This record gives sequence, C-alpha cells and structure tokens, in this order.
Amino acid sequence: MCVHDWTIATLDHDQATTKAQYWYAFDCVGALAEEENWDSLASVGLSDLAAHAHRLEHVCRNHSEAIEHVIPSRINRTEYIAKLLHQQVQLAAAEKMYVQALDGKEGAVGPEHTSTLNTVGNLGLLYKAQGNLAKAEEMLLRARKGYEVTVGLEHTSTLNTINNLGLLYQAQGNLAKAEEMFVRAREGFEAIVGLEHTLTLNTVGNLGLLYIAQGNLAKAEEMFVRAREGFEAVVGLKHTSTLDTINNLGNLYQAQGNLAKAEEMLLRAQKGYEAAVGPEHTSTLNAVCGLGVLYQAQGNLAKAEEMLLRARKGYEAIVEPEHTSTLNTVRNLGLLYIAQGNLAKAEEMLLRARKGYEATVGLEHTSTLNTINNLGLLYQAQGNLAKAEEMFVRAREGFEAIVGLEHTLTLNTVGNLGLLYIAQGNLAKAEEMFVRAREGFETVLGLKHTLTLNTINNLGVLYQAQGNLAKAVEMYVRALQGYKFAEGNHEARIMFLEEQLSTLGTANSETDPDYRHVFERLSISRPEPPRITSVPRCGGANSQNKAKEPRVDYRKRDIFSRMFKR
Repeated sequence: MCVHDWTIATLDHDQATTKAQYWYAFDCVGALAEEENWDSLASVGLSDLAAHAHRLEHVCRNHSEAIEHVIPSRINRTEYIAKLLHQQVQLAAAEKMYVQALDGKEGAVGPEHTSTLNTVGNLGLLYKAQGNLAKAEEMLLRARKGYEVTVGLEHTSTLNTINNLGLLYQAQGNLAKAEEMFVRAREGFEAIVGLEHTLTLNTVGNLGLLYIAQGNLAKAEEMFVRAREGFEAVVGLKHTSTLDTINNLGNLYQAQGNLAKAEEMLLRAQKGYEAAVGPEHTSTLNAVCGLGVLYQAQGNLAKAEEMLLRARKGYEAIVEPEHTSTLNTVRNLGLLYIAQGNLAKAEEMLLRARKGYEATVGLEHTSTLNTINNLGLLYQAQGNLAKAEEMFVRAREGFEAIVGLEHTLTLNTVGNLGLLYIAQGNLAKAEEMFVRAREGFETVLGLKHTLTLNTINNLGVLYQAQGNLAKAVEMYVRALQGYKFAEGNHEARIMFLEEQLSTLGTANSETDPDYRHVFERLSISRPEPPRITSVPRCGGANSQNKAKEPRVDYRKRDIFSRMFKR
C-alpha cells in the first residue's frame, strides 16, 4: 500500500502521526521532482510520481484542517510538485499546488519578489494550457509588471515574460499584439545577451511561427533560417534546438507547397532527434507525426498511416494514452481515415480524441473544440448533415467564447458551416457564413492570405449555385489573381478557377462582351474546390522557449516505487 493511502486511512485517528507521514511523502515527491528539468517532467517514467503528487493535493484539499500551511522551507518543493502535475497534464491538481506555492511565497517574501513572480508566470502558463486565456493574461501581465519594477525593463526575466505574452496573444488570435511582444523580446535579448544567444534565437523562432500564422511565409523562412544558422553556430548541428528549427522549416516548406523540401527537413530532424535523444523521445515522435501529416499531403496515405501509428504508439508508451501529444496524433489519424474513406475508423479516432481532451483540458479548450469541428466534417462526409451542423455550431460557439469572434479558429468553423449549408441547400445561410468568414480573414490575416482566398473562392461557388454569375465571376477572378501571387503551391486551385471562369465565359460572352478578355487566356482542368480543414499540431507547442529533455534514469523510478511500498 502507498504511504498516501495510509495517510488518508489514518487521518482521523492520529493527526500528529498523519502530519508526519504527509510531510514525509511530500518531501520525497518534491525532492524527486526537483531533480528533473521542465520537459523531462512529462515522461511516462514519472507517472507513478505524478500519482503520488496528485494524492498529496487530494489529502491537502480534503483534510486542510489537519495539514497546516506549507512552511517556508517547503514552498519551492510545492512548486516543483505543481510543475510535475502540470507536465503530466493533471491541470486541476497543478493549479491547486501552484496557488498554494504562490500563497506561501507572497507571505514569506512578498508579492513582488522575483521568486513570487516566477510562480505567477508559471500559473499563467498553466491557465494557458487549460484554455483559460483571460486568466493567463492576468497572471502574465502581473508577472511582467512586477519584473519591470523589481529587475527592470531589460532583464531576461522581464523579456521571457514578454515572450510568453506573445505566445498567449497568438493563442488568442491577436497576431498584431503577439508580433509586438515577440519583436520587443527579441530586441531586448539582442541588446543584453547578443544576437546569437539562445534566448534571442528562441524568440526569433517564435516570430517564425507567428509569421506562418499571419501567412507571411517569406518572413517566416527568414526567421527560421536565422535561428537555424545561429543555433548551429552556438550549440552545434546536432543540438535539439537546432533540430527544432529544422523541424519548423519542414513545416514551413509544407505550407509553401514545397513538399520535397519539407520531407528533406523533417527527415533530417527525425534522424537528428533519434541520434540526440533516442527514437522514443517526444521530439522524435513529433517529427514522425509531422512526416505523417506531410505524407498525407503528398497523397501517400499508407505511409502517412505508418508514421502516425508509430507516433501514437510511442506517445502512449512515453506520455500515456490521454496526454495531449497522444491525442493530437489520434486526431490526425482520424483526419487521415477521413481522407482514406474509412469513416467508421475516423469516427472511432475522433471520438477518442474528443473524450480524451474533455478529460485532460476540459470541454471549452481549443483542442476539444477543434476535434468537435473535425467531427462535424466527418458527419458531413457520412451524410449526417443534422449531426454535422450540431458539431459545427457547438465548436463555433465555444471558439467565440474563449478566443473571440475574429479568431481564425472561429472563422474556420464559420466557413465549414457555410459549406454545410450549401450541402443542405440553404444558400442564403451559406452566404451569410462565407461573408462573415471573408470579412474576418481580411481583417485578421489580410486580403492575400490563402484562408481569405479560400473563402472568396467558396463565395464564387455559392454565387454560381445561386445563378448570380456576374458575382461568381467577380469572386473567381479575385481568388485567381490572389492565388497566382500567393506563396505556396496553389496549382490545383488555379486550375479549378480557370475552368470555372472559362465555363462561365462561354455562357456569358455573347451577352456581356466585357467578360471576353478575362477568358481568352484561360485553360481547362477540374480539381475539386478547396475545403477548410483544421490539422492539429504534432506533440505539444511548437514554440522554442523550453529547456530540453534529458534521458531519464528509470532506475531512480524503481527506487522510488520501492520506497513508497509497504
């Protein structure tokens, strides 16, 4: 029996002994958690330790009258336990321990001490992981303000918090504010630690990810190339920070439509991770999962399935079946099975992912809502349009509540509703959705972003279905011009639009000669119109702002297990 079980069983009989047992268990868990760095706390080798940590939180919460407040010498260990629970995706328990640590630090050293502010920042990151973006912003702004007062505007702690605010604003869909934070953090790091310091290069990498979200792929490439060259010079070709940037370059090249170059980068990252941290490390599995998504884009569905199944199996062994990294891969498998036409298997995967997200991050988290949106796509493919509408509406309302009306996640779901209403024959409602999505994308991402152009293309399809050929031509011409100058490979969309315009030109040229000059240069082909989809990231966050995971000494886990057995 575990010491924690014994603690609960005897709590009402001998409080003095119970306290001693509780604090003995607390010290053991805290000491072992303290020995790990941030990323290694996610390892499945620490799942038993996390179970004991969760029991500590349970005892403290349910028997607070018997367990006195944390004494100052144990405050830091409380935060180490919170970090363990955070990385093991036991977010509610982690929050309780962070709050306990924060209360202790505020009482011991004051609300503005750097140690207190560090806990405030960690609590902000936890709220971000929970999807509570408003609370996360409150904590990170408090940490930033506190650091500015105590250590100054140009201290690394202040700049790290500004960098984390950038990640938060990006999650909120406020890309302009996110860019402001990343640029400020980068310039600050450049001034105090230099152009080639890892802190500077991490922020450069985050800017690259932001520029991908903004659709500025050339600028993203510039950032990633700078980060890669910097990491290669500072930490070497085989360092995981270098490999992270190479992996991000692979994802960028895929977004640009350069699938061969993307495969080259992702394979290089995968092989590098295997040599640096082993084939079963989460970084390696992230690259494997990314290759699966790439092979699906290439149309090699069998190879995609092989990669995604390998990634899922690896995640299940390392970070357990309900970890978000595992669930992301399960969701990617669901999308792959839709592409394969295996709708029953797709439903199995997406329902598993949804149930897992609801248990780990909650009903209103973006990962949960993305999966509900994907279920809408599945049910539409199955012909169950009523169920599809239910999923899309639920996802849209959830996104509106947590990230706002103008976030790309919200707008993607609005676009999917438009496509559904076309399938239902409700063209007026479809137009309402597409116009809203277009206006939102134009505001958030600009006139030339592919998501904006996709929605304009869909409006053309809608107007053609309504018989409003003049309006359809206007949309098709606008989309065609945009795709021709947009970054990435849009050949299939261009060919589709050229045929549509050629067909419409044949129908209209005799009655409206002004159309003729548009159609004279156009060729004919017939790909399907593009659809809006949401593909989850592989693994956890792609941001480059964390310490890297060492190999875990599993012998220590065995010692720990024996120590807590009777």
